[in-house]
Amino acid sequence: MSRKFLFAIFKVLQGIEKPKLVKKMRSGDLLVETKSSIQSNSYLSAKTFLDSPLLVIPHKSLNSSRGVISEPGLLRTSEGKILE
Repeated sequence: MSRKFLFAIFKVLQGIEKPKLVKKMRSGDLLVETKSSIQSNSYLSAKTFLDSPLLVIPHKSLNSSRGVISEPGLLRTSEGKILE
């Protein structure tokens, strides 16, 4: 990719909202890490990019968050009560 084309990509991405990270993959694809689900949906709904057809696909393993909530007071609380 030429510098001019990369600059154009950067400007278009900033026009939607500056992404958290943009990285060129070995395959030549661009990995765009977003800051929010709203921003992700904006990118996912895009059909063209710089007057060319565009295919946006969520990454298989990087498109989710996981976490563990650790609170001693929850040890004796039923799952049903927690879900309430």
